[in-house]
Amino acid sequence: MERVDQVRKFQTRWANRNYPVWKQYLVPRYDRSQDWVYLEIGAFEGRSACWMLDNIFQSQGSVAYLIDTFGGPSRMSHVESIRKYGGKIEATCRQNMAPFGERVSIIKGDSDTVLRSPEILSLTGEVDLVYVDGAHHGDSAYRDACLAWELVREGTGIMMWDDIHLPDVSDSLERFMESHGGRLDVIWREKYTCGFRRGTNA
Repeated sequence: MERVDQVRKFQTRWANRNYPVWKQYLVPRYDRSQDWVYLEIGAFEGRSACWMLDNIFQSQGSVAYLIDTFGGPSRMSHVESIRKYGGKIEATCRQNMAPFGERVSIIKGDSDTVLRSPEILSLTGEVDLVYVDGAHHGDSAYRDACLAWELVREGTGIMMWDDIHLPDVSDSLERFMESHGGRLDVIWREKYTCGFRRGTNA
C-alpha cells in the first residue's frame, strides 16, 4: 500500500513520524474506492499530501486542496528559509504533486485569507479530512482550525493537528477543544498529533 518516494524530492522527513498513527486511525476509516475531499493547511514540500493520496485518497474522484505561503517553516525567518531550502519549496511541492494532476489544487497564500476565499468556502460541509499544520506561532493554529471547522463534513469528517507538543500549538488545541468540546469526538491524541471527528449539528 505505501509507496516509496523514488522520484520525489524531499529535504525533510517530519511527516514520517506520523505514518504509524495515520495507518492505525485513518486508513480503516476511508474506503479507497470512494471519492473524498482532503484539505491540508501547511503543505511545505508535499510529503504528507503524497502519503494521503498514495495510501488513502486513491480514487480518481478524490481531490486535495493544499494551502501554503511557501515561505518556509514558521519558526524560521524568510531569509533563514531561503538559505536552508534554496527558495524552492513551492517548486518542490508542485513537482511532487504533479503526478496527481488535476486532483490536487495548490493554493499559495496566507491561510487566514485562503480559507475565506470563494474557492475554499464552496467546500463548506464537504471536506472529509482537514490537516492543520500551518503556522505554529501565537494563536495561528487556533484561527486555522476555527475557519476550517466549518468546512468539515458533519458526522464523519475528521480534523487532525500536527506538532501539538509545541507550546503555542498546544495552547491553540486546548482552546479549540474547550470551545468546541461538546461537538467533537476525539479519535486519538498522541505526542505529536491528534484527530477528532465532527459530530452531527456541530
